[in-house]
Amino acid sequence: MIYRIAFVFLLLFTGCSDYPIYKEKKESLQNIHCLNIIALEDSDIQMAKKYLNNFEFSETCKFKFEIKPHLIHKCSNPKVKSLGSDFDGYVLIKLSKNNKLYFRSQVDFKGDEYAPHLKKLLIDFIEELH
Repeated sequence: MIYRIAFVFLLLFTGCSDYPIYKEKKESLQNIHCLNIIALEDSDIQMAKKYLNNFEFSETCKFKFEIKPHLIHKCSNPKVKSLGSDFDGYVLIKLSKNNKLYFRSQVDFKGDEYAPHLKKLLIDFIEELH
């Protein structure tokens, strides 16, 4: 009985977590010294440069670091709008070289503000380097 109660509490607390819900590390992240940051918003690029300050940033670097936020309410698909959702969007970061995936992490969120979630993904990425 005590195990069931503990399990329920564990589910409740982990269900409210906004840490990455999906993380995939395919290749070693060692020996990566530069990044080509690709994002639609300049503020996302600036945030990435702030937290990933151990890297050199160059558009000619072969390591592409992509930042892709997606807000569901901006989606024009009527099926998506009619069904609703448990979350309002997601933000994805992805590291690749020559179309080969090295790392990917994504988190869902509620609300319109994804910047705090991007920050957590960037910090999580830094921790993966060690």
